Amino acid sequence: MASPLRLTLSVIALLLLLSAGSALALRPGNARVDLPAVGNQTQAVLNSTLYIKTCKGEDIIWQGSEYPLVTISNESFNYTKKITCTKFSCTVEYPLPGNYTLDAEWLGRKVFSQTLYLNGSQQTITVKADISNVLISVYTLDGRELQGLKVVLRVGRYEVEALSGQKIALPHGQVGYEVSSPSGLAKASGVSEISCGSPVLRVVLNVFNRLVFVFKLLDDLPATGLNGSVKILYDNTELKSIDLRSSSEVEISEAPTGKYRVIVFIAGKRFEEKTIDVATTSNTYVIQLSIVSSIPVRLLDTSGNVVQDENLEATVVDPLGRVYKGNLSGGLLVLQHAPLGNYELIIRNVKWGLQLGSYAFSASSVGVSRGVDVPTNLARSVAEVRASGSQALPRDSYILFKYAGVVVLAERLSEERTSIIIELGYLPIGATLQLTFSYGSYTEEKVLSVAKREILVEIQLYDVKLSIIDLDKKPVKGCNINIVSKYFNYSLKLDGNDIYLKNIPLTDIKISVACSGVEVLRTVLTPEELKRKNATLVAHIGDIHVYVKSWFDRPIPGASVKVTVTTPSGRAEYLAYTDQSGFAPVRDVALPPTANATLEVSFKGITYERRLDVNSRYYNVFLDVLIDTPIFVLSLSQTIAIIVISLALIAAAFLVYTRIARIRTLRELFEEPLGEVEEHKERGLLARLRRFFSKKEKEGEEEQFFSI
Repeated sequence: MASPLRLTLSVIALLLLLSAGSALALRPGNARVDLPAVGNQTQAVLNSTLYIKTCKGEDIIWQGSEYPLVTISNESFNYTKKITCTKFSCTVEYPLPGNYTLDAEWLGRKVFSQTLYLNGSQQTITVKADISNVLISVYTLDGRELQGLKVVLRVGRYEVEALSGQKIALPHGQVGYEVSSPSGLAKASGVSEISCGSPVLRVVLNVFNRLVFVFKLLDDLPATGLNGSVKILYDNTELKSIDLRSSSEVEISEAPTGKYRVIVFIAGKRFEEKTIDVATTSNTYVIQLSIVSSIPVRLLDTSGNVVQDENLEATVVDPLGRVYKGNLSGGLLVLQHAPLGNYELIIRNVKWGLQLGSYAFSASSVGVSRGVDVPTNLARSVAEVRASGSQALPRDSYILFKYAGVVVLAERLSEERTSIIIELGYLPIGATLQLTFSYGSYTEEKVLSVAKREILVEIQLYDVKLSIIDLDKKPVKGCNINIVSKYFNYSLKLDGNDIYLKNIPLTDIKISVACSGVEVLRTVLTPEELKRKNATLVAHIGDIHVYVKSWFDRPIPGASVKVTVTTPSGRAEYLAYTDQSGFAPVRDVALPPTANATLEVSFKGITYERRLDVNSRYYNVFLDVLIDTPIFVLSLSQTIAIIVISLALIAAAFLVYTRIARIRTLRELFEEPLGEVEEHKERGLLARLRRFFSKKEKEGEEEQFFSI
């Protein structure tokens, strides 16, 4: 009973196993193997050759040393065996026919797992594992395939190396990869999903087969011809350099993406550095240098006009220290291949050898290619030289201009000029000019400040009209005048006309006038008086009017009138005669305030004298002329004296006569005849007595007369 029951149970179990094996053989996701029909079971060791193929049944391409580990097992038989399938082929041994589970693990990943019925009749077992032959392709960003690059593949803890452009078998699932560019500057890594439908592992390396840098100026012109060079660095490694004199484009092979340093050198000096972020989207980059093809520089004067002068030279120092020089005859300075930045500009007058000014301007954008206007403090200076108070500058005047100690102009006038216009050229506002004007011994120096375009220079020369009049406001004639200053000395004879002094320097002028040797005027004309341009001077000279009359207001014609003037400078006499009206004008008498003047009037021996007051010129003179005859002239006193004397003589004669008559009478009374001697003595005594009594009588009569 036991044995039949055991046999029945064994058959039932076998059938169940066969049913489970058929169900497992049809399980999705596992490779399927076609087996021959099951025959009778034996107890001998059975074996089959196992071939592992790709999921598509292809031979596995593998050159590595790692091979699948195959495990065959049967739980019913309690059988398990592991086999390494070198080159993906191995002999599988099993004890009995039955359903065996085959597991294949490769590179740490299960690539096959399936239950197969093995009965020993299968000489070969071919399975399709979860393995694919994958083409390793590495491409640049611009689509070029890079072959021969080492690609590191990571499957779990395993690393497998392959070369790009080749096929290699890989288990299905995620496979990591890492690849470097030939230069080692770029790397690509990632994870790729390997399946039966992905025969290619495509890696895009972040490099460009051809990376192009095009260098242009700011105004979009090629940088070719620029005296400069460019170095291109990636990760501090110089990849390429270019000479911009011959080319403005550089090409870099197998160039990685990322940040590039572009260092620009101009004229051997480091100019600028740019960072170019090369992205995966483009392999061509236009790099604009901070340089414009040209900058037209216009210098503007204070009026906003372009500075234009063949004597001016502009020197420009650019941000790199390069020096440009140009003549400003055309009014424009063109800077070729000019970098952005701050510029220094110096203007010189090459004729004078002087610097006129330094300026600064900035080029900050491409707009400077249309031109830069640089304002300056220069003014095109024009000097007008004229006399302040004269109608013209005199002939032989010499005009000299200096700026910063350098003679900028010198000119001598060959003829009189109302004014002279001098083109000085460009000068900075605020500049100091030195002017020297010479005329004869006169020199005038002026310090001029350039405040605007026109410079008016007035030389202190004046035309002065000089009028010399006497005290009667009449022009003086016949006198000598001396006009003296430290620059000239004039001596003239006054003729009654005005004196015109031309081009008189503005300084004190001493004037003296002498008439008949007597100084009648001494004065000084100050500069302020000269500025009035008219000067009327009064000389102390004038007519003295003398009226000569006698008694009863009777004019005396023909009387001589003499005026005598005495001064320290000399002595002069003036003579005139009265007319029928008794008037005598004494002409042009010098009457200086310090003079000692006397008046003397004389008429036929009758003289009148007096001291004159120089401030008074009208005199009435009374001459004591009572009797005027062609033979003699008698004054009142003389007439009275003659009358008195005549009367006295008549009275005296009468007294004498009466006395004599009385004496004669007495004598006759007492007279006796005497001898001749006695008569003579008597006559002598009588004569003496008569004289004595006559004298006494006369004195008595005179006393009586004067007492009356």
